[in-house]
Amino acid sequence: MKICVCMLILGLSTLSARTHSQIRLTLDAKNKTLPEVFQEITRLSGYEFMYSSNELRHVGKVSVQLEDRDLSDILAECLKNTGLWYRLEDDVIIISPKLVSPQRVGEKLVVTGLVKDKGGMPLPGVTILLKGTQLGGVTDADGNFRLTLPGNTEHVLIFSFVGMKTREIKVNDAKPLTVVMEEDAREMDEVVVVAYGTQLKRNVTGSIASVDDFKPQESQVGNVITGLQGRVSGLWVRKLSGDAGANPEFVIRGHQSSNLSVQPLIVIDGMIVDGTSNFNLNNIAPQDIESIEVLKDAASSAMYGSRGAMGVILITTKKGKFNSKPVVNLSAYYGWASTPFNYRMLNAEEYEMVFREGRENRIADIRSQLAAGGLSAGEQATLQEEIATWRAQMNTLNMGKQEVDWLDYVIPNSAAKSDIHLSLNGGNDKTTYYFSVGRTAEENTIGKGDYSRLNTKLALTSQVYKWLKLSADISVTQSVKKRYTSSADVLRMGEIRPDTPEEPLYDEDGRWDWYFGYQDHPVLALTDNNNKEKIVNTTGNFGVDINLIKGLVWTSRLAGTINNRRYESFNGPKTYDGIDYDGHSITANSFLNYNVDIQKLNIAATLGYEYNENYSKSYVMDIGGFPDIPGLEGPANGSEYLWADWNISGNTRWTERSESYFFRANLSYNRKYLLGFSIRRDGTSKLAKENRYSNFPAVSAGWVISDEAFMSRQHVINLLKLRTSYGMTGSITNVSMADCYDRLSSDIYWGKPALSVASTLGNPDLQWEKTNQVDVGVDLALFQNRLTLIAEWYLKRTSGMMNSEPLPSSTGGYTSRKINAGTIRNSGVDLALNFQHHFTKDWGLTAGINMNINRSKVIDLPVDNWAYSSAYYGGGNTPRPRLKIGQSFGALEMYRALGLDERGDIIYDDVSGNGSIDAADKVIIDNLTPKFTGGLNLGVSWKNLSLFGQFSFTYGGKIYNLDEQLLRSTELGYDDVMKNKPDYILDFQRFGTTI
Repeated sequence: MKICVCMLILGLSTLSARTHSQIRLTLDAKNKTLPEVFQEITRLSGYEFMYSSNELRHVGKVSVQLEDRDLSDILAECLKNTGLWYRLEDDVIIISPKLVSPQRVGEKLVVTGLVKDKGGMPLPGVTILLKGTQLGGVTDADGNFRLTLPGNTEHVLIFSFVGMKTREIKVNDAKPLTVVMEEDAREMDEVVVVAYGTQLKRNVTGSIASVDDFKPQESQVGNVITGLQGRVSGLWVRKLSGDAGANPEFVIRGHQSSNLSVQPLIVIDGMIVDGTSNFNLNNIAPQDIESIEVLKDAASSAMYGSRGAMGVILITTKKGKFNSKPVVNLSAYYGWASTPFNYRMLNAEEYEMVFREGRENRIADIRSQLAAGGLSAGEQATLQEEIATWRAQMNTLNMGKQEVDWLDYVIPNSAAKSDIHLSLNGGNDKTTYYFSVGRTAEENTIGKGDYSRLNTKLALTSQVYKWLKLSADISVTQSVKKRYTSSADVLRMGEIRPDTPEEPLYDEDGRWDWYFGYQDHPVLALTDNNNKEKIVNTTGNFGVDINLIKGLVWTSRLAGTINNRRYESFNGPKTYDGIDYDGHSITANSFLNYNVDIQKLNIAATLGYEYNENYSKSYVMDIGGFPDIPGLEGPANGSEYLWADWNISGNTRWTERSESYFFRANLSYNRKYLLGFSIRRDGTSKLAKENRYSNFPAVSAGWVISDEAFMSRQHVINLLKLRTSYGMTGSITNVSMADCYDRLSSDIYWGKPALSVASTLGNPDLQWEKTNQVDVGVDLALFQNRLTLIAEWYLKRTSGMMNSEPLPSSTGGYTSRKINAGTIRNSGVDLALNFQHHFTKDWGLTAGINMNINRSKVIDLPVDNWAYSSAYYGGGNTPRPRLKIGQSFGALEMYRALGLDERGDIIYDDVSGNGSIDAADKVIIDNLTPKFTGGLNLGVSWKNLSLFGQFSFTYGGKIYNLDEQLLRSTELGYDDVMKNKPDYILDFQRFGTTI
């Protein structure tokens, strides 16, 4: 079992308070109910109200007209002659009956007791009222109470508590009471963000995981997706690179596309981010995020149609609050990261032994070939020349006393990371504001490089009229990345597999030599190269909300991002490779949300239209011949173009557009029987006209069993809901606009401009990838919602996968074309168990564990054992990724090694039995994906201190380590002849060693 520990931190919370008497309001409420008045005070002040509906039933409509008065005066006027009073706890105003002490008249009855919830935990602060009077009291911190009542008569005590059902208990003696309070679900409803709106959590019939307590200070990450690692069942997050600022790979419920880089859709405050180069997740500061929802099934993601097949992640950013005084938040951290790269390379003595033995073995092989005969004179001469080369290398080998551990120079002991973030938010009765600025910096954990990001955000909301609200959100991010190349290339190219240990660190002039042996100097390659990528991203999101009639809201939104990226690469000795990129993305939508109650039936419907556009242009240039003078690295200082016979420069420009129509209806009858339906029609400019549009429907249902009469007598289960869904989603990410058409490309031929036929043949018959999904789930809450369990089973079937089909040379220069080919199935189970409770006023505990079990299987292919493009490196004799019917997705085709012979050569399995090792001997290695993935989260709080641990884990699954293969390689090819090896290479000098 491999467990990855993501982060363990100790954080300090902040405490802020406001004095309600300092807030002055103007209230004009005529002939309104108290809840209506409370709602208006919330809008003006930002304070929320908590009360029991039963305690307000006896109060009729009130009229309050006060101008520029303290909040305390306004509350007193509202509650005058109602028998109610208020108390303030943080930003919440709690309404409860006004209590008076009993008069000492006649005989008294002393009543004591304990009030607890269905889970057996004491309830402090429960209001107890003698029915028909204003006599009563409140339970203490341990849930105990003591009341003195008039004697010689039967009394009825009323127990009330926010979020609980009111209870009436008859009392006629001094026998101690034990009162159990039950949750009132109508007062505890939570709201979750869904596509184009919100929905009551208890009414959700799809699979939606909410992270409404997202706290980046607990995980100390600079990327929002990295902060979700191990927190959501079915969401697998992993970082594949040691590059600072690199985005992690993440997938929801298994890969569904032959292109492994296709990831779930991201929606930020309604703006669609579909993986184009116009937006990067590093543009979002995690501290600016309010909540996150992960849509995992088709019923919840089908409203995004052609973009929702891989799942959807909804991100809601922070806004200000009405009538809130300015609140300043400052957070900062500094830390280190490291890479567990613990190879010990060969020392000088060991290196010399392996160096000579390898060459002697090769010379012995050549002599055997010569002795066998049958070679031409030219072939014999070539082999004799090779023998001379190996002899010369052994003769010139001079192992000195000096040894250099190159790993110390290319693998940092620790990579620093830091973050500082400042925000200001507040508002008056008409306008809210939120402003933030921050900086993040981190260093590469492999090789040399660093990443820094500056970000700022301004969000404004204005309630112009009661029926009109305007909003604007603008953010600007600048990121700079400096590096040698990607950490994967550092590993692959050999700079992390150091050269001979006896080579000096510097040459005789005290400088690093660019080349020695047969490869780049491992330190100079990481130092002399000056590669820099600068990205400036500006995002705007503007919205209008109009309340047309009661329950009907018309929302229109225009969002977009402008991206400028400049990449410059200077590779010694002084060559220039540059890319200049500009692009923009636009999302415009307009939709109606209608919510109405018809007796016991609630109907929530959404109808809308959306338009999306992505545009980009780029310029590429390769230049060399720079003077070796610092500061003269600009393109104008180069004297020659690189690869002049092939390409002097290049440019691209493309625009893609899409439009969508969507409708959704959710019905809830008696808050127990739930039904949902949605449909979206998408059109894209990527496909030919006859295949441009497609429909994506979904249907779902739910049953809240815990609200049935036969469940009313039990006191353990607070919520038991059974739900199921079916829907269709799609994907078009794998298709570019050029894939449907035959193309010509600009080129250089004999030094002159020319046109050439593109290598990809157009296919006008391309269609959408479509995913059909079934989901069945159970939601369970126990012990006053302290313990929750979510269990889900799902089945996804993706057909018409985009693949590249190789073409014969007879097609006239075309080498491949895109086709819809193949069907893959993913099925599995999601489990999430969470516990949270405050044992006392000061002490609290949260704990959660989640797990996903996913199994993939290739169902159909046009040709069995199909090769496909992927993120795996497949050059030379390394394994190739394959699709094979009946196997899991992403199997590898490779030779099976049985061990080593007496000279250390690998013995391969002759699967075909033909006496030679060839392509017929390759086997398919399955089970590359983990058997299950998951996460564990633990948190303990005491007053304003908190300790939080976040862990993620995977179990099972095979991983092919290409870098390990190159480290082990004993071939005498050009790249490997002078490279050092790890010390375990010595173990392979024994006959029969198993690999």
